[in-house]
Amino acid sequence: MRFFMLLLLVVLNAIVRAALPDLDTTHFREWGHEEWKAFVLSDPEGGRDFGRAKLDALLREERDVVHPAYALGLAEYLLGRHLISNNWYTYALEQPNLMNRQGPIWSDEETALRKESALYNNIGINCEIMGDLLGAEEAYAMSRTIDLRLGETDAAWLTAINLGLLRFREHQHEAARELLEEAVEYFAARGDARNEGRALLNLAGAEQQLPTNERALQHAREAFAIFEALEDSTEAVRALITAGQLLASRGEHGALGDVLKEIERLSPERQQPQVLYSGLVLKASHALQEREWDHLSNLLDDIAAISEQYPDLPRFDKELELRIAAALAHGNREAVLDLFRQHNQSMREQFGNKSAALLAEAWEVNDREEQLHRNEQLQMKLRFSQRLNGFGGLTLLSILVALGIFVWKRRSDARTQLVIVRMLRRYLVRHSGPTDSPSHQQDDDVRVPQFKGLFAAVEELVSREGIHRNSSLSLGDVASLLNSNAKYVSQAIRQETSMSYPEYVNMLRVQDAQQAMLESESQGLSLDQIADQCGFGTRRTLYRQFTKYTGMPPGQFMKLSQAERAAHIRRSQV
Repeated sequence: MRFFMLLLLVVLNAIVRAALPDLDTTHFREWGHEEWKAFVLSDPEGGRDFGRAKLDALLREERDVVHPAYALGLAEYLLGRHLISNNWYTYALEQPNLMNRQGPIWSDEETALRKESALYNNIGINCEIMGDLLGAEEAYAMSRTIDLRLGETDAAWLTAINLGLLRFREHQHEAARELLEEAVEYFAARGDARNEGRALLNLAGAEQQLPTNERALQHAREAFAIFEALEDSTEAVRALITAGQLLASRGEHGALGDVLKEIERLSPERQQPQVLYSGLVLKASHALQEREWDHLSNLLDDIAAISEQYPDLPRFDKELELRIAAALAHGNREAVLDLFRQHNQSMREQFGNKSAALLAEAWEVNDREEQLHRNEQLQMKLRFSQRLNGFGGLTLLSILVALGIFVWKRRSDARTQLVIVRMLRRYLVRHSGPTDSPSHQQDDDVRVPQFKGLFAAVEELVSREGIHRNSSLSLGDVASLLNSNAKYVSQAIRQETSMSYPEYVNMLRVQDAQQAMLESESQGLSLDQIADQCGFGTRRTLYRQFTKYTGMPPGQFMKLSQAERAAHIRRSQV
């Protein structure tokens, strides 16, 4: 059996080497995140094939597979298969070594957190591309929380810009505005002009949708001034387009004309297709208002050329309005009907193509998960077979030894024979495997009350010391206070509450926040003060966790009467 397994591994290794003849795998077992990333970026298809072969081999050896799973996710992302990419990223996050901080790599808490942040950030990018905005927001939020915990504030606030843009696209305009305002303040204080401009530009887009949007134009112009000072004409044009869209929505066509002249003055040689498309739509809108029909027709031809060159480019509803207006201006009603038919057909084709692609990826994800499941079953059978073979050999050897001893000592006294029999019994029990040994069951029986006692000690620290109100409290800090280790504390919390350590701590903080809000009128506390008092650190974190655990945002909870708040607290703690 072992000979055949060895032969299979040799053949598999030969196949991999033949497929990738130029790859030096001498130091493969020392590869980390950066080595895998560099390899996959250089050859996505080769990296995918190599990653799958190595992952299967590592699974058979029961070794850590987090890095190759990450590499497979990156390769599928580069190949445009985002659903499968997220499947691999999630698979990497769910690996026991990474989750439980085990092994020589992931026992280092900082290394494990950095890996988790990278995986969550990549999941967010995939979700955003696929149009799953809620999934993207959740993944970005997890990545940002980890970055803040690591002290990577710059990375956390860069992610905040993406989060703000997502909330803007989800029509959470007020939440987007608050987060982006904080990002602007942070980068301004750091002297990071480029990212301050990016945050201002996204802030202008979010404010544009608010009932009172006077500051949106000001922020767009501030962003333009920053990018012009940095001599970044591409970003400066984006800021001008945002300002022009605001002016067009207000009907300020004179000012819009001035903005369009500025765009013409800058017009960088290389522009992103989306920026170029947006600028043409804005110019066409102005031509329509000025009733410059020939100019409008030329601009619509340019828009059609860009759309043909970049078929996957998102298109505005404004384009359809412009084409209909141009057709009506020329009295061509039949063209208007054709435009509606083409638009509907295009929407159906886009939806059908995207649905078919996602369905194909979903089938492949299911097939791969089934394959991994079968692989795990084969590993279990292989371990059982090896254990059974070993146990059978030991049993036969023990019987032969016992028989020889019995013949050799057949004339000895009964006490000596009894001692030998007891020795043999202990030997057999030791080698009968963990599933047959009663000592393992005893260990499990003892561990349960130990975990109960450990969790009781955690609850005592919470009730007596209020340790959860420390915003920088880590699992390792709790373990140190209890003279235990992080793994046992985490397992005790999960066993007694069915929650992870972060979920448990956030639940306690939310409960404290509810009580503080119940008494806020008498104490005069603001949401910022409550967030700091309960351990959240920022009002934004309080907002997210409070909404997650109670089903309503803090503002809505504060609007309830005191009796309604008390009733809601009782219901949530049942």
